[in-house]
Amino acid sequence: MKKLNFILNLFFVLSLLSCKPAAQTAAFTSSSAADIINVKDFGAKADGIANDYQPIQDAIRELHKRRSGVLFFPKGIYRVNEVFRQTELGKVLNGRSHFIFRGLKNITIRGEKGSVISIKGDFHKKVEWEIKERNAGYSYTQQISFIFNDCKNITVENLEINGNVDKMTRKTKVTEGPSMGLLFGDAINEEYEKVTLRNLFIHHMATDGICFKGKGGDVYGENLVLKNNGRCAMSIVQGKNMRFVNCDFSETGLTGKYVSHAPNTGVDIENESFTTIENIYFKRCRFAKNSNTQFVASGFNGIGAGRTTNVNLDSCYFEENRATEEIHDRTVYITTDNSTITNSTIIGTLNFDVNGCITGGQPDKGVFVRNVIIKTKGPGIRINCDFKVRIENSTIEQMANLDEKSAQEPFPHIIGGPNVTVDNNIFIYNSSNWRQGHESMKWDLNNYYLGGRSISGKTIKLKEEQGKKIPAGGVFMIMLDKKHAGRNTIVGTDKIVFTGY
Repeated sequence: MKKLNFILNLFFVLSLLSCKPAAQTAAFTSSSAADIINVKDFGAKADGIANDYQPIQDAIRELHKRRSGVLFFPKGIYRVNEVFRQTELGKVLNGRSHFIFRGLKNITIRGEKGSVISIKGDFHKKVEWEIKERNAGYSYTQQISFIFNDCKNITVENLEINGNVDKMTRKTKVTEGPSMGLLFGDAINEEYEKVTLRNLFIHHMATDGICFKGKGGDVYGENLVLKNNGRCAMSIVQGKNMRFVNCDFSETGLTGKYVSHAPNTGVDIENESFTTIENIYFKRCRFAKNSNTQFVASGFNGIGAGRTTNVNLDSCYFEENRATEEIHDRTVYITTDNSTITNSTIIGTLNFDVNGCITGGQPDKGVFVRNVIIKTKGPGIRINCDFKVRIENSTIEQMANLDEKSAQEPFPHIIGGPNVTVDNNIFIYNSSNWRQGHESMKWDLNNYYLGGRSISGKTIKLKEEQGKKIPAGGVFMIMLDKKHAGRNTIVGTDKIVFTGY
């Protein structure tokens, strides 16, 4: 009996030693490699030849079973040789689906250097239903997109998504459809929250590289390159607290035979949801060579519905594409409230001209522009309504040899009331564009007007005119070349040093 008791007690002790508390077990599991879902484990070849659509769908299905984790794409080219076909009534025609993530928390979609997802783009879009009043046709065929609905704590990083739209063609009247690299909310009532996007190259999608359509916010994007997409590099229909740093939004609409869809814009913040878009911030970002506008932010009616506020652009670069842009005076187009553009360069025109821009009353603060360099072949600044705008400490330089139409337009084109303030700026007319009337422009603030071929690296000493005092708030016209030296005397009391041209 003693021997039996000893054996039973020994078994009990050993069983205790072999057990782990539940908390420890959970912690071990959450940090293990078991949380990484490798798409190659589900049959993906990543050789650029095999169709990896189904293995990716199977891996996404496994992620949904676990409710969180990392979907990992090792180095390689993952060819997605499928499309999604759906009627205007929502009937799926081909048994396929987008890559949809729904109701998940704490998920990461991760690649590594050389991880490319190649979306099918070599097909023709034909008109399969239409709205005759709009002369618009629609195709049932969509490119497979990554769509996030009702997800929280999402990270997408280290991936290239190639939509191959340069291999696509379409009937001329076919308008846009949902064919996007990343789509957050495929309807305005869907939700997303806490999104981190890092080191992504998304290009040649038929519509947008990235679209934020659903309700949500808390987004951070860094080192995003979104170019050669068919509609927008990035569009924001809804969103709050979004920050983008060191990003490139360029060459939208340059897609080969497919051409593009309006608005052909780098970034389009367009409030279509009757909610408030707020706190959108871009720092050290590039918006260049998009086939129409480089940056658009609209959405103020003074009432609250569809209001966009606190859009901030700092240390950014904007350059119009005059080879494709039909309207050369909308490089940056902004009519939002409590917004700023600072320390930036615009090659083109900064535009506040919008019909009905003060419907419902004036904004709280409007748009504040400070320390901005504008080099333009257009008006440089266009304010054609009484929207609340303040521009100060900026340099606006007219480039040489304008076309006849541009040469006849006022530079700058500012028609506004007491809500428009233009203070302590430098406007530079290029003498190759001089015409009568420039010197007679009247301003009531401290703006300096110069005319000359180039002022790079030059220091100009402003001198008081013979025997005349300079009135406070006076306007100074300074001519730098002999051709116009007699038209105005160089006046003033300050020294201006021009650098950075």
